[in-house]
Amino acid sequence: MTDTRPAAPGPRLSTPATACLLTGLLLVVGAAAGAGVLWWSGGWELDGAAAAAARANAVWTGLAAVAATALLVGLLLYWRGLRATAAHRALELAQRREREVEERARRQWAAARTAADAVERRIAEAVGQLGADRDPVRMGGLHALERIASATPECRQAVVDVLCACLRAPFEPAEFAVRAAVQRVLTHHLRPGDDPAAPAAEFWPDLDLDLTGAHLIDLDLTGCRVRAVTFDQAVFEGRAVLRRTRFSGRARFRGARFLDGVGARGARFGAAADFRDAEFDAPADSADAGFRAAEFHGDTTFARAVFNARAQFREARFLSDVSWGRAAFPEGATFACADFRGSAWFGNAVLGDDADFSGVRFGRHARFPDAVFEAAADFTGARFESFTDFEQVDFRVRPLVADTRFANDVPPEVAVFRTP
Repeated sequence: MTDTRPAAPGPRLSTPATACLLTGLLLVVGAAAGAGVLWWSGGWELDGAAAAAARANAVWTGLAAVAATALLVGLLLYWRGLRATAAHRALELAQRREREVEERARRQWAAARTAADAVERRIAEAVGQLGADRDPVRMGGLHALERIASATPECRQAVVDVLCACLRAPFEPAEFAVRAAVQRVLTHHLRPGDDPAAPAAEFWPDLDLDLTGAHLIDLDLTGCRVRAVTFDQAVFEGRAVLRRTRFSGRARFRGARFLDGVGARGARFGAAADFRDAEFDAPADSADAGFRAAEFHGDTTFARAVFNARAQFREARFLSDVSWGRAAFPEGATFACADFRGSAWFGNAVLGDDADFSGVRFGRHARFPDAVFEAAADFTGARFESFTDFEQVDFRVRPLVADTRFANDVPPEVAVFRTP
């Protein structure tokens, strides 16, 4: 193979003109040195043998000066040649390394592309199995997708999207076993374990779930951690368990229906939570029923939600604004010891049974315009620390307002019930 590398520059004269110039310079230096010695020794005024000796001394001096100057010039050219050679070699080495880096990057990209194509083919094959008619084949496809996601973190969201699409498909009772297995795979890999600081190896972090319109049976997300979730129009058959679930992104449950209740004790909603038009049908028959001790860090709405079982928000914390506008509570609601750090809106809400607001703290605006309390409302020990609005509220049973504290004037709608 022919070597095409440029030759290293050496310490040589580059052109004839430069050579002539240096030769002339040496002659001038030699002549000047000889003339200077001759003048210094007074040789211009001597005659005879003394003059010949002086002139011979001047000639030798001139030649010595020429030799010394030539040596210096040679050394200078040699030094410049060494510098040029070193610079050329450094440039050549840098170019070689750059070519090696580019070649390595090209090979890595090609290998990654080949691996990605192989994974995509495996996913496509597994999806085909998941859509088969026989349950054993479908279960095989499900477990193949699980293995792919476990081994390839960058493909996890794509695999989760496929599993969510499976659950969004129209519900057929004959597919219950496969759908239940899909739910188990999801919930298993969304749990970080007992120590979130050192999550389990099988935990899949930072994933979004889109289960719009899905029919979910006995969904148990206890201790799970997810990013954003969408359960709009979803149907939860069997108790939906969200105990200690962490939603780091927005959580949407618009129009969702909980046929057998929800257990969201200690759940944490890190961003906006939207439960508007949701319906909660089952009775609150356990300590984990409802949203007891749940935390809502973003704006939250239960507007037009229907709680056919008693709503449970005891000890819940709302760090931003929350609304129950036009919500219906046929069986009443419990908000005892809840902490509202944002504004709370209960406009046009209807509470068909007793409402427990004892010990509640309203840190900002608390508004109940046009709300209807068909049974007793207990505000014992509640604290209203900012603006309070009970305009046009309808208390059909005398409310309990003992030890209730208001930062501003007591609303006239409440003042008439205060014990002197």
